[in-house]
Amino acid sequence: MDLKTLANPFQFSELDIRTATDEHSEVWFCAKDVCEALDIVWSGTSATLENMPDNWLMV
Repeated sequence: MDLKTLANPFQFSELDIRTATDEHSEVWFCAKDVCEALDIVWSGTSATLENMPDNWLMV
């Protein structure tokens, strides 16, 4: 999957969340930024996202 980083990040609670679009113009959000905005402790990809469905993840 090819992602293109968007110049204008999404903002939530005054925090920037990095975004990118795929080849279908679907928006993907940076998981670390989303966790930060929601006050979820980021413990690395494996620990933080272990219960996330595979189709929600993109590396």
